[in-house]
Amino acid sequence: MTPVVAQVSITAIVPMLNAIANRQWEQFKELEADFVSQYGVEVWQEVFNFRLKPALDKDSDRWLLMLRAVATFSSPNPLNIIGIKSRITTNQNKGMIHRLCHQNTIKRISMMQW
Repeated sequence: MTPVVAQVSITAIVPMLNAIANRQWEQFKELEADFVSQYGVEVWQEVFNFRLKPALDKDSDRWLLMLRAVATFSSPNPLNIIGIKSRITTNQNKGMIHRLCHQNTIKRISMMQW
């Protein structure tokens, strides 16, 4: 973890944890975009992977992973793919993402090579 990431105040992270806990996807996306505009993508990647993600319980982590995956496949927004490649490691998770995307009527899914 870089020194810049260690200096990011917990008050910048807690609202994101609250949005995840309350399953408020739109609020999380807004907070994520605000964070990136203030600190940059590189800092966000490290904060997400080393401070935010480890604080999540199993259900919240899975919820966030699935929604980020669906958003990734339905939108070209680069913020959607941050952190997701390293987290989708099993065929079971890939299958769940495929089913979620299909349920959301995404007709064509191009699974990335993980």
